[in-house]
Amino acid sequence: QGSDDATCCQPAPWLFLDARSITSSSGSDVSEWKDSSGRSNNFAVASDCGTPKLGMASWNSALPVVRFGISGQTCLKSEVAHSVPTSATFVGVVSWRGDGGNWEPIAAVSHDRYWTVRMVYNTRELNMHVRNEQVPRVGVELSKPYVFAARVDGTGKKSYMWIYDIEEGVWTGKQVYNTEGIPSGGKEVITLARASAKTWEWAQMDMAIFSMWDKFLDDSAVTHLVVQYAATAQQACSSHQCASGFQLLPDAGSIRGSDDATCCQPAPWLFLDARSITSSSGSDVSEWKDSSGRSNNFAVASDCGTPKLGMASWNSALPVVRFGISGQTCLKSEVAHSVPTSATFVGVVSWRGDGGNWEPIAAVSHDRYWTVRMVYNTRELNMHVRNEQVPRVGVELSKPYVFAARVDGTGKKSYMWIYDIEEGVWTGKQVYNTEGIPSGGKEVITLARASAKTWEWAQMDMAIFSMWDKFLDDAAVTHFVMQYAAIAQRE
Repeated sequence: QGSDDATCCQPAPWLFLDARSITSSSGSDVSEWKDSSGRSNNFAVASDCGTPKLGMASWNSALPVVRFGISGQTCLKSEVAHSVPTSATFVGVVSWRGDGGNWEPIAAVSHDRYWTVRMVYNTRELNMHVRNEQVPRVGVELSKPYVFAARVDGTGKKSYMWIYDIEEGVWTGKQVYNTEGIPSGGKEVITLARASAKTWEWAQMDMAIFSMWDKFLDDSAVTHLVVQYAATAQQACSSHQCASGFQLLPDAGSIRGSDDATCCQPAPWLFLDARSITSSSGSDVSEWKDSSGRSNNFAVASDCGTPKLGMASWNSALPVVRFGISGQTCLKSEVAHSVPTSATFVGVVSWRGDGGNWEPIAAVSHDRYWTVRMVYNTRELNMHVRNEQVPRVGVELSKPYVFAARVDGTGKKSYMWIYDIEEGVWTGKQVYNTEGIPSGGKEVITLARASAKTWEWAQMDMAIFSMWDKFLDDAAVTHFVMQYAAIAQRE
């Protein structure tokens, strides 16, 4: 979410070769690789090049790669000669299947005069080679996928080689050295996977992406690109199987990874999302079905006024359940549930006005178990356990928030965190000692009103209400708060 270049944009490459753009089938010859930068800096097989083939990455069977060096030297060359920049940045995704010929270039222009991204002679150390400089260089292993970022700063006279291990998610190495710099005035063809003219200098590698900028990009921009390319190269989280008690992230299809830490989040015990309600805006909400898969559904009870479906005041595309339109309304869980001694509650709400005293978001049993509610006649939201009035954080009317309220029954702490969605800042974070939620209870959960006291009700819009029957740590809660804030914002 954003509306400025710093948030939304990245430096446009001079050259961007992406194997996903090749439409032929796996195993086919790659006689041409078209530039996706919009500059038409296309590559093709030349008369002195063996022909590479299209394949699928060994580490991700859904990712196309151009396979060089299948049975000896292969290469692709730029279709025209280009002016050689005195500063440049190269970022790509590669994996070496074996040792090719001497030096093993990823890409090259003119031997020892301008630049080459290649191995040092008879090693597995990748070098940003300028003129005839053998540094900087970083070691790699066969059969592992990497993102490399090689740079030359013609003004500062520095060369850089950074390498990132995609599967391990760590930097293999970062090296920087002084350089004489790339000479000016050259105009050369760029060759991939082989030296420009020396056919015995070739690489045996799979290449998913090769990109180039005809300028020096700073560390921040390069880090951003490396992380982006690593994500592209990994398998989609949607194919990952989460461990018990966890579920795939909502956008798992667009996230790359293969482990629970990257792909999964703690599965909620209850997840109410107004987007799941299919009736039209203005309709009564007599039932709100649980989307957690546990069927912990809510409905209007005989002592409840009926809330209505509406659209959020801050985002006209976001459905909300509108409580307290003309006095008390509520929804109650259709069955009583065992009351956990530790719990986490996260939701998206906005208060339209002051309802009755205390104004609960959700409650079970007055002053005995737990309630997420305002402190009496204030706008301070409280994680209320037994009869404790702390922790509490103040809010304003007509502003959307993500609240995160927690009780740690083991550590005997209660937490209230509130995040301002429009401002993108934490309104407050409070934690206090607690006696804890008593064990042994079995209660109905009530939304937007106290369980029995009809004069304790909230006038609010609720987009999401979720609950875990356990204590989630700070990192997990921060993850959910940011996820919910993104859902609640206007695109």
